[in-house]
Amino acid sequence: ALPPDWVCPVCGASKDQFEKE
Repeated sequence: ALPPDWVCPVCGASKDQFEKE
């Protein structure tokens, strides 16, 4: 699981954006 404030270090997407993709 990812922390709620996690951000993709590669694409810079927030966790919500990243998991939705």
